[in-house]
Amino acid sequence: MICLASFNPQQMEKMQRDAVNRVNEMHRRASQMVNPSPSVPPPPPPQPQQEKPTTAPVDNGFISSLSKLVDFKIDEEKALIGIIIYILAKNKADPKLLIGLGYLLL
Repeated sequence: MICLASFNPQQMEKMQRDAVNRVNEMHRRASQMVNPSPSVPPPPPPQPQQEKPTTAPVDNGFISSLSKLVDFKIDEEKALIGIIIYILAKNKADPKLLIGLGYLLL
């Protein structure tokens, strides 16, 4: 850690001048960005990226058949949690655990 008391007055003045110069340079750059001079063309605005149409991966597994059966989308994580809840409930798991896992489905 640097102790400011270890610097002599000339070093402190030099550091203060450097800090003031850096602040002035930042203000100059900021004002150029906000109010560019007419001779310099403004930078072009960024082009919005066009979204590519995404296609769902073909999955002929259990999750997709389950989601078709229920007639709404189920993501894989929620389906996995549901299956875990079912297995734990069949094995008479702690009800607090089942409620906690059920909360994750919300």
